[in-house]
Amino acid sequence: MNRRFRWPMFILLVLLLAGICLMNQSVSQSVRDGLFVCGNTLIPTLLPACLVATLLTSGPYLSLLPQKLQTIILFMFSLISGYPVGASLLNQSVETRRIKAEQARRLLPCFINPGPGLTIGLVGEGLFHSPTVGWYLLSSQVLASLTLFIICGGFGVKPENPPPLKSVTLTKAVEISFDAVIRICEYVIVAFALSGLLSAFLPHAPAELFTNLVEVTTGLLRCRNIYGSCFLISFGGLCVHAQIHSVTPQLNYHPLKLIGVRILHGILSCAFLRVLFRIWPVHLATASLSSYTPVLSGGPGYLILLCFVIISFLLSLSRKKSGKLAEDLI
Repeated sequence: MNRRFRWPMFILLVLLLAGICLMNQSVSQSVRDGLFVCGNTLIPTLLPACLVATLLTSGPYLSLLPQKLQTIILFMFSLISGYPVGASLLNQSVETRRIKAEQARRLLPCFINPGPGLTIGLVGEGLFHSPTVGWYLLSSQVLASLTLFIICGGFGVKPENPPPLKSVTLTKAVEISFDAVIRICEYVIVAFALSGLLSAFLPHAPAELFTNLVEVTTGLLRCRNIYGSCFLISFGGLCVHAQIHSVTPQLNYHPLKLIGVRILHGILSCAFLRVLFRIWPVHLATASLSSYTPVLSGGPGYLILLCFVIISFLLSLSRKKSGKLAEDLI
């Protein structure tokens, strides 16, 4: 760290520590909220997607397809897998020497997508009480990413011929995936803690603005405008950008440039959403947006996901890497 920043950073850390001690109850509640979001939303949705992405890019499976289709398949998978998973796909593709780092940096803004869980589930059904609105939001995000993919020359990217890759074992894939998801959850919890701390000291308006820009879920729960929600989904929040930075060590991209392109992505998605509403008008139930609260779901689907998370956690702790599920668990 540059010497000129050491003292300001030291003072800032002391102030943060003092704030945590003074407002321990507020910060603790915010941390609990962050853990709830991670346990109820992030881990069940991101862990399976990360596992599939790891198995897809770390083995020889993509090489079975024509070279021109490989990047397109990765892009299509990023559209439905959630924010950091697409970025992780690019990073793993660079690690396996499938594409060059320069190409991955150029395509990175197109591979950051929210996925249907956020657009259709949380925003569409949960906030606006309309799955159709969720599909409109998802369509606008896909169209904006596709536009940037074309502008960035995604269809012209020709993957390299990587060296022969052995199929990664299931236990190794689970270990990589679980490690990535836990790192993502760490940023979410820290973002919630900072938001709770600043809410205790700052006036309501600045604290709410900071929270909306940092953590996308909290911002969406407070946003009453469909186009504001669309922009927040595109931008993702600073927490999402921190997650992307943590899962892309091979890309060495410029964070400010990425933020600028994601703002452009948000403008494009709002424009596409406007066009969709003009062509097929939909009634928006905006009166009950602020009353939505995420709840733990039940049923067999949730039980299956819970078992998957538990097994994945046990596999990540296992020192055996035989690839045989029963042997590695016992």
